[in-house]
Amino acid sequence: MRFSLPPLTLEDLASVTFSDLDSFMIEQRWRTQRNYDQRRITPRQDKGKVDIKGWRVSHEKGTGDNRERIQQSFYFTTYNGFSAATAEAQSYRDNLERENGLVAWRLKPVENLENAFCVAGITLQTGKGRSPFWLYRQGDVRVTSSIASHGLRGAYFEVARTIAPVDDDAPLPLLTAEEAEPLISTGLLTQEALEAEELATRMWVRNYLLSIRSKPRKAA
Repeated sequence: MRFSLPPLTLEDLASVTFSDLDSFMIEQRWRTQRNYDQRRITPRQDKGKVDIKGWRVSHEKGTGDNRERIQQSFYFTTYNGFSAATAEAQSYRDNLERENGLVAWRLKPVENLENAFCVAGITLQTGKGRSPFWLYRQGDVRVTSSIASHGLRGAYFEVARTIAPVDDDAPLPLLTAEEAEPLISTGLLTQEALEAEELATRMWVRNYLLSIRSKPRKAA
């Protein structure tokens, strides 16, 4: 009887905040610290669309048909000036991220929630008569490695280590059935090896979540 672990759920991620993620788990969406600080916050302009009168926080929770948009405005006049309104908007945004967990505000959609903890930007490329390979692409940076030449894990690490100082036991993304099929059918991967990698990833992510929960939290 094979040992397996159930997939993560949104409830498992309810306590995860953006600051809990290692840098390699984050797609490089923000060019500056200011862009990061103002994520999900956009200006509210006056009727003439000339002056900024405050901020609007926009957040989504849930996925698919259960997705819900949350918006709230923070006006400079209401909060006694620019600095106070900005601080309130950022605090409100941070609380929404904490309350609604990781997936609702993750930088890219992931079919398996565990994949949110793998190196962002690395995807498996199959089909079109090509030998399967791992691809990293963010901005102008592109790195590839062949699975036929290096194996599933070896090729992944060849790409990942150009991006981040990942440990030897770092998780591989969980594959969909469509991704796994060409690897298995061509003999590049056995079903047993696939299941072992899946188990290792699920265990790694659970240990990571336990380490997050054991961290001392600052008072809100």
